[in-house]
Amino acid sequence: NGGTPLVVCENERITGVIELQDIIKTGIRERFERLRRMGVKTVMVTGDNPLTAKYIAEKAGVDDFIAEARPEDKLEYIRREQQSGKLVAMMGDGTNDAPALNFANVGLSMGSGTSVAKDASDITLLDDSFASIATAVMWGRSLYRNIQRFVLFQLTINFAAITICFI
Repeated sequence: NGGTPLVVCENERITGVIELQDIIKTGIRERFERLRRMGVKTVMVTGDNPLTAKYIAEKAGVDDFIAEARPEDKLEYIRREQQSGKLVAMMGDGTNDAPALNFANVGLSMGSGTSVAKDASDITLLDDSFASIATAVMWGRSLYRNIQRFVLFQLTINFAAITICFI
């Protein structure tokens, strides 16, 4: 079930087994579904083993996962996606995420993350909420559309002003 077993021994005799498991936040599946409806593909790139990664990916509802990834693997994945023409956002909270956060088109760090991750990212989510990612995508797209409209408006005004000057 996605956990990592730890065997507890005393005097070379097994006395128990403890299972460590990542906590999957409530409502995370719905947040990834919202991103999917916005046309965002989510990929979890993690250092976890394949069984744990698969379990977490399925529970959380991400589109795909890459397991046993080292920092350089994360960087290479981002580079490949960018070379295929995709805009890549990377979200991370650890020091090992810093190179990928810095190289991504948009680096997102968690407010509770390491200072190295926050320094390497473009945006720090102070509320540590995945819901903020969808909000940031919505605001970013809205801002981009408004800039496009403004540039078109300015070009129209400039064209009209030049035309009037020659009449």
